[in-house]
Amino acid sequence: MARTLTYAQQTIDSPNPFARFAHRSRYKVTLDLAARLLPTGGTIVDFGAGEGTFLNRVGQSHPDSRLIAIEPWQTIAFPEIETVTDIRDILPASVDLVGAFEVLEHVTDDQLHEFLKGARTILKPGGRLLVTVPIMYGLALPLKELTRAMLHRRFSDTGPLEMAKGTVGFPIARAANRLSSHKGFDFRWLRRELAANFRIIEESYSPFPKAPWWTNSQAVFIAE
Repeated sequence: MARTLTYAQQTIDSPNPFARFAHRSRYKVTLDLAARLLPTGGTIVDFGAGEGTFLNRVGQSHPDSRLIAIEPWQTIAFPEIETVTDIRDILPASVDLVGAFEVLEHVTDDQLHEFLKGARTILKPGGRLLVTVPIMYGLALPLKELTRAMLHRRFSDTGPLEMAKGTVGFPIARAANRLSSHKGFDFRWLRRELAANFRIIEESYSPFPKAPWWTNSQAVFIAE
C-alpha cells in the first residue's frame, strides 16, 4: 500500500542515508549561496516556499532583509515573511534575489516560462536568480527511483528500458503528472531555458561539486 510522507521525510529527514545526505548537502549549499548573493538590506523571493523554513533561515543570517514567499498552496509558518500567490503581485525591479529550490521540475512548460518572465521583471538590475533542481539522469536515477519506491511503497513510474536509457544520459518522456513525479525531468533542458532568458554565471552540482554531473543528485544555477 502506498503511503504519504511529509516533504521533510522525503528530503532532509529521509530514512534513507544517501537521500538524506544529498538533500542536506543541497540545503546547505543553497543557504550558503543565498547568504553570499543577498546584499545588506536586500529583498529575497522564494518561489514555492512551502511553510517558509528556508526564508526563515535566511532571515536569521540577514535580519535586515525583506522576505517574500510565493506560495499559493501552503500556509507560511513565520510572521516575518510576506506572502503572495503570484509573481506578478511583486513590484517590478524591486528584488535582489529570486530563488526556486526543487520546484521547477514540477511545473508545466507554460508555468516555467511565466516564472522566468516574472523573475526578469521583478529583479533589480544586477539581481540574481538562484535555482536548484534534481538530476534525474546518470547514476542518481536508479538510486533515486529505488529509494522513492521503498519510501512510498509503490512501483517506480520509470520502466526498465527507460531506466537503462536515463542512466546513460538519453532523454526519456516526462511524467503526465509532474506534481507527483520527477520522471524524465532533464536539468540540461532547464539550462537551455534559463540561458534563453538570463545569463548563467555559475553552474555546480551537489553533493559532489568536483565530480561530473552524472555522479550527482542536484544541479545548481546562478543567473543574472
